[in-house]
Amino acid sequence: MGVLVSAPLPATSATTTLCAGWTGCPAAGYSDAGYGAASKASYWRMFSGHNCTNYVAYRMIQAGMSTERPFSGTGNAYNWGLQMASKTDQNPTVGAVAWWNKNVPGAGSAGHVAYVEQVISPTEIVVSEDSYGGDFKWRRITQGSGWPSGFIHLTDRPVVNTSPVTVTGTPQVGQTLSSTPGGWAPAAGYTYQWYADGQPLPGATSPSLALNSSLGGSVLVLRVVAALSGYASTTADSAAVTVGLGSLAPSAAPGVDGASGRLMVGETLTASQPTWSPTARRTKVQWLADGAPIPGATDWSLQLTADQVGRTVTPVVTARRPGYASTPVQGATVGPVLGGVVEITKDFKVTGRSRVGRQLSVSPVAVAPSDATTGYTWLRNGVAIPGANGPTYALTVQDAGKTIAVDVRVAKAGWAGRSRKVSTGTKVAARPVLALKTAGQNGRAVVWFRVSAPGTSKPDGTAVVTVGSTVRTVTVRDGIGRLALRGLTPGSRPVTVAWQAAQGVLAGSIAGKVRVKD
Repeated sequence: MGVLVSAPLPATSATTTLCAGWTGCPAAGYSDAGYGAASKASYWRMFSGHNCTNYVAYRMIQAGMSTERPFSGTGNAYNWGLQMASKTDQNPTVGAVAWWNKNVPGAGSAGHVAYVEQVISPTEIVVSEDSYGGDFKWRRITQGSGWPSGFIHLTDRPVVNTSPVTVTGTPQVGQTLSSTPGGWAPAAGYTYQWYADGQPLPGATSPSLALNSSLGGSVLVLRVVAALSGYASTTADSAAVTVGLGSLAPSAAPGVDGASGRLMVGETLTASQPTWSPTARRTKVQWLADGAPIPGATDWSLQLTADQVGRTVTPVVTARRPGYASTPVQGATVGPVLGGVVEITKDFKVTGRSRVGRQLSVSPVAVAPSDATTGYTWLRNGVAIPGANGPTYALTVQDAGKTIAVDVRVAKAGWAGRSRKVSTGTKVAARPVLALKTAGQNGRAVVWFRVSAPGTSKPDGTAVVTVGSTVRTVTVRDGIGRLALRGLTPGSRPVTVAWQAAQGVLAGSIAGKVRVKD
């Protein structure tokens, strides 16, 4: 068994008793850590009951130490610091053993030990203790007379991390990471150190970290050290984050100069270079034809060749910067590229009479290049005639009174075509169909007639009507004309109606007779 402390600890001017007794201290809000109920047992082979060494041994076991005494020799309090000198220093910490050597102020011939409950400052502490012949108590001790000979660090209480260190932000080059130190008990002061691939980053000791290009692909961890006077410092690491490559953003898609109007073989296109954020270190271009790379087309200018005829052309610009992903950006698509323009090298015309039942023809069309194809569309009053797509067209009754034209188109794959429209210049005419009716009365003759033509509406116009020797011009409305003559002598007279050509109806005549009565 350990040697008992020979007498209660004397009070000094540097000591303030905060409470006393196994019941008095808890009543005042100071815990005895359960020793009042457990004091009859021996700990580390110390004498039970009121005894400083038994109480402190009890607290060490409570804090997780073995039930076996960690040092050899006598258990007297003075021997603790001597036997555990490697763990003893002058720095008070919560959970440490406050140790007094024998025969020093605050201790008798057997020395004294207490449990450090609080470190107010490096020169002021609060301890809980028990003493042979004395009582359990809490004291506040200020450095001076009665200050411990040293502090034995066996189960110092550390600052405890209660919630993890967190890193927020986008782990990508060009971005900035932020952090929170996590939760700690008690609250402490914090220092920070960022690690990249297991190595500390020089100067990276703030809660935030700007991710420069050298960190691309690195695995980062933030280590937080929590420190509080009187407590053992504790470190905690964040979860690891891998830094991705940065992203280069162009100000705009690359443009293409020289692409206004139609693109022809032999013309030169130039790709414009956008600005990048952040600034690109290098850029390159690759020209595409219909989405496929053009072999060797990696200059900023591209002269169009026959290989691109009929195809669209696009520049793709790729930017590079260390620590950033290569960023290809597709520019404007232009084209298709034309091999040239098909030309009509000789004027052509429409031949044939514009009469229902006749045929119109297009004179031969000369083109360059000679392998260009020619297409035809016949038009009636400007509207395409269904099925009329050859070099000839037979006029039908539907064409009467209409203007006929032909649209001739010349084309070649990959070339710009031409189109030319030629009109007959006259309306299509139809032969008239005339009907005549006469009636004779006393001294009076009446002539009715009708004008029509296949495919036409009832025409308006004029007709010259001759009755015997009398000649009159008659207005025709909706194909109908009428003439009445009075004061005629009795007798039979010849009648002729001569329709004057109008509204796509050719001139024509019809003859008859009328008998005037007495």
